[in-house]
Amino acid sequence: MTRNQHVVYCAGRWEVRAAGSRRATSVHGTQSKAIQAGQEIARHQGCTLYVHSKAGFVKAIFRHAVAC
Repeated sequence: MTRNQHVVYCAGRWEVRAAGSRRATSVHGTQSKAIQAGQEIARHQGCTLYVHSKAGFVKAIFRHAVAC
């Protein structure tokens, strides 16, 4: 079962986290780098990537299907 991915701001850095996870899958200095990494993970898993603002609101959603 795949879990959706989230790009979130935490402690001065941008993290990619699986839904419901406390630990980051990857950590990045900029939001754009985190989005790139999150899209790669979401594309590979065929799940959805949610990009959050620094305030925590969802500002973008990327849906991916598993490639055949």
